[in-house]
Amino acid sequence: MNINKTNKKMIGAVSLLLLAPTSIYAADNVVVMQKQNTEFAIDGNRGAQQGQQVYLWETNQENVNQQWVEVSVNGGYYSYQKQNTSVCLDGGRGARNRQAVTLETCEGNNEDQHWQKVSTANGAFRLEKRGTAFSIDGNRGAENRQEIYLWESDSDNVNQQWQFFGQGGSTPETNAPIVSFSTNSTVAEGELVSVTVNADDSNGNITSVSLSIDNEFVRTERREPYGWGRRDAALQNLSPGTYRLTAVAQDNDGLTTEVSTSITIEGESVDSTKPNATVSNLSDLREAIQDNNRTIVMQAGSYNLADLPSNSRNLLFSGSNNTIDLVDVYIEVPVGSTNSRESYITIDGSNNTLLGGTFEDTYANGLTEVTDFVAYNQDRTNLASGIRGEAVMSIYGEDNILDGIKMTVRGSFPYGYGSIFGINNINSFGLSKRCGIVIKAPNNTITNAELQMRSFCHGIYMQEDADNTLISNTLVEGRVRETNDMLAEGIGSFPDLNNYQDVDGNDIPANEVNSLSEDGIRAYTGTGSVRVENSTVKNMRGGFRLYLGGNATVINSTGIDNGNTNFNLPSNATVINSSGNFTNGPLNDHRLGRSRQNIEMTILPSPNAIGSHNITDILGNDHDIVFHRANGPEDTNERRAIVVSGNNSTIRNETEYRIILESGTRGNTIISAGEVTDNGNNNVTRIALEL
Repeated sequence: MNINKTNKKMIGAVSLLLLAPTSIYAADNVVVMQKQNTEFAIDGNRGAQQGQQVYLWETNQENVNQQWVEVSVNGGYYSYQKQNTSVCLDGGRGARNRQAVTLETCEGNNEDQHWQKVSTANGAFRLEKRGTAFSIDGNRGAENRQEIYLWESDSDNVNQQWQFFGQGGSTPETNAPIVSFSTNSTVAEGELVSVTVNADDSNGNITSVSLSIDNEFVRTERREPYGWGRRDAALQNLSPGTYRLTAVAQDNDGLTTEVSTSITIEGESVDSTKPNATVSNLSDLREAIQDNNRTIVMQAGSYNLADLPSNSRNLLFSGSNNTIDLVDVYIEVPVGSTNSRESYITIDGSNNTLLGGTFEDTYANGLTEVTDFVAYNQDRTNLASGIRGEAVMSIYGEDNILDGIKMTVRGSFPYGYGSIFGINNINSFGLSKRCGIVIKAPNNTITNAELQMRSFCHGIYMQEDADNTLISNTLVEGRVRETNDMLAEGIGSFPDLNNYQDVDGNDIPANEVNSLSEDGIRAYTGTGSVRVENSTVKNMRGGFRLYLGGNATVINSTGIDNGNTNFNLPSNATVINSSGNFTNGPLNDHRLGRSRQNIEMTILPSPNAIGSHNITDILGNDHDIVFHRANGPEDTNERRAIVVSGNNSTIRNETEYRIILESGTRGNTIISAGEVTDNGNNNVTRIALEL
């Protein structure tokens, strides 16, 4: 918030008086903001919890969580107050890509809550945070609980275009300015750059036109002709390259329209290559990794991120075409020492190779394994300090290779209960996850990596534009805990405070095992292909959980002791020469009926299996599945089964485990060494194999 400590109390009180829920706002000030080309709107979730991140939800104009009181503030900006609450849309301090948009107490003078409505296409608006070049972005596609954040402003980006509807369903009149450029697209180096903008308003007059070049403000014109050139220093002595010109016109109603165009300065290219570098401290490393076309070697040894100034405790790999050698480099990151809302390792550049590097989240008291979960969760400063669902490492650039990285991730809140008390905005005690590595761009590779997850969140996961991802020779390992241990916790523990029930009000079950983390390798909706080779996931909630993404291939990989399932893949997936057990959850569960999978897998004996799950659940249709038997004595005591619920699959079961075809199944062909029970219709079963 842009207020000093001395005045915060006074200004906060005045702001609350102005923006607390009252009946002073007319009905036509209440709007619903729907993402362009979707049927999903900005939703503030139930209640009014400070710091709660807003998300998309299926549009319902009668849903009070999607109703926002639009309040005009100084300078042609608006604030958006959640109906019947005292919280407003807040963009947070500063601005950067993927910075969360949250609900915070409304304060009239807080510019983090001021949004400029910029007219875009088809009657939509972009909402740009005041004093920045970043706008509210709904991410690619649309689904319930898809998070909303800031992204660099781009009026052509459909993810930043919002249709405004009145609470009753009408679309507010736009009548925004009409704007265009009259400028040469190519200028020779050294020649005058002259820019002319045409601006008109159908029901009023233009009050100003502002120009920027590559997000650098040039000047505002307040009368025709709207021109820039000889007297504007920002347009002089431009180096060869392509620049983005952006004009914003505002009319007497406070409505704005933004248009952009490109201009190219022709001349000889400049070689920005710098010599190779050897660095011996984190400050020099931070500087070197912003350059391009370099080999950067860090001196072997131990380093501590907290030795950097508090506002510099991150590593931003913004350069491209670099080789960064971190072999035998250990970097300690004290939990709570970095920004609590963002990754401390970010790869924005492309075509980089990162060799080695060990990164470890550490606790101030030297704790390495949490055993007293009650005490842990009571210390939010030194122990249970998450980063609001962000990953320790975020990869936004393309064609990067991580070879040999090792990470130990610690410090989420709560920790010790897995998903029992919630996994998103619906939770029992608040939630601040701390994740491993997130990939959000195509053609990235992780190889020879190890992630030790000691926090609640995913290990490696793909979102947004991730495609053609390769993960090989990698281990992701978490921790599991029996629910009986949770039920034994006494007064003041989270189970006790929640009446020994989960977030949905169900009793915490006895005699089950829960992972304390989320999934080992996970793909989200809208992501592209992923290939996993020679990798292992242990003790996570899910192992290879790729069912929401695009094409998936898993080769020579193993899922062991994962809590909900070891394998869970999309339709048309391929699994070759892989294996898993069913100790804590099924080998595979074919979630959401994913179909047409080609699977070759070895079932590992699980003599200590706990819980009521099956060996594997075969949902979906048209699979071609082979189950191999592991070496060793026959597992004669196991009464769990391979359960088939789908149709038209061919299943070759070379194990002693029995198969059950459920009622309603049909058209399956079963060749099995184990017993087969057929409760369906028109299935073909042959018990023809020998162990």
